[in-house]
Amino acid sequence: MHLIQIKFPVFVCRYLERRHVHPVATSGATACVGGGYMYLFGGHARLGNVNDLYRLDLNSLEWEKILPENATVNDVPSPRDKAVSWYYDRK
Repeated sequence: MHLIQIKFPVFVCRYLERRHVHPVATSGATACVGGGYMYLFGGHARLGNVNDLYRLDLNSLEWEKILPENATVNDVPSPRDKAVSWYYDRK
C-alpha cells in the first residue's frame, strides 16, 4: 500500500509494510473515510468482482476484514465493481 501525503508543491510517498490482513489487489473499488477509518469495498480482482469489506485504521495503519455476524448469502451485497460509497452523519 502506498500512502500519499500532499505537501505543496511536491508529493511525498512512503511505502507502508503490509500487515497480516490486507485487501487483495483490485481496481474499481470504492472507499470512504470516517471515524478514523478508511473503508474499502468491492472492486475487480484478478478472478472477477469481489464483495469484501475492509477497514484501515488511520492511526495504526492496520487492516481489518469486516465480516457480517450471522449473515446469510442474501444479507451480503453482491460482488461489484465501480460502486459508490459515502460517510454521512457518522454512518
